[in-house]
Amino acid sequence: MLQVDISEIVKNYAQVLAWALAAVYFIVKLVQGYLVIDLSVTVSPTRQHTNDPDLDYLVASVQLVRGDKGSIRMHDAVLVVRQSGDEQRTNLPIHRFSFRRDGQFGPLLRLDFAKTSSRVPTLNLAPGETVTLSECLKVRRDAPCVVEAFVLGTGFASPVVGQWRASAVSLPLEH
Repeated sequence: MLQVDISEIVKNYAQVLAWALAAVYFIVKLVQGYLVIDLSVTVSPTRQHTNDPDLDYLVASVQLVRGDKGSIRMHDAVLVVRQSGDEQRTNLPIHRFSFRRDGQFGPLLRLDFAKTSSRVPTLNLAPGETVTLSECLKVRRDAPCVVEAFVLGTGFASPVVGQWRASAVSLPLEH
């Protein structure tokens, strides 16, 4: 005669239920965007007059604030300035410089500003990190500008490519 141990049956059903609930939890998190790469992008334009009565300097600062989960490998960052049908595009500096060992003073490392790193060519943003990238352009003094920042990156363990953008308007200065 087959003896049935009720505690063994309850334990087995509890394990199956625990695995099923864990699977449901992760599926819900996936659907809710848990694997979405969280990055905040802000663009802040500032104008200042030049010596040329027709032109202003436009300084655009792009702030990238990384969320609290995982790192991001930056692939591209572009600043676009539109003014009365004209457009200026500038690549923001997200490349990593190479480095060399300085033998004069021991095992010190020195940045090599002439070369981009061949092994890891772009910046990585760690969780909670903030980076500000800036560019200075000349724009017409008499017209407003739309300033846009576009950023492209991937998470280290994620096949998802993230794309972020921010925009702001820069009005002409009072004369």
